[in-house]
Amino acid sequence: MKPEIATTISTLVAAPWNDYVLLDSGMGRKLERYGKVVVNRPEPQALWAPTLPESEWQKADAMFDNTSGDSDGDVGRWKINSRISDQWDVS
Repeated sequence: MKPEIATTISTLVAAPWNDYVLLDSGMGRKLERYGKVVVNRPEPQALWAPTLPESEWQKADAMFDNTSGDSDGDVGRWKINSRISDQWDVS
């Protein structure tokens, strides 16, 4: 006996969040804004070409470099631009 396959699709929609924006994605990365802070971080599912020029990506306040590591064996490291503080608000 074959298992029954669901024939309905459910869509989940989150409430609007004004302090988050996906600015661009592609080439395994995404460019996001949280409040006033722009981050450039890995996104393995972003297989397409980015829309924004590389110069816009380079302006990010923080970038996660997943090709670097440290002596503890951790893979990846945040490179933080001096323009942002240690704490920032997101609402």
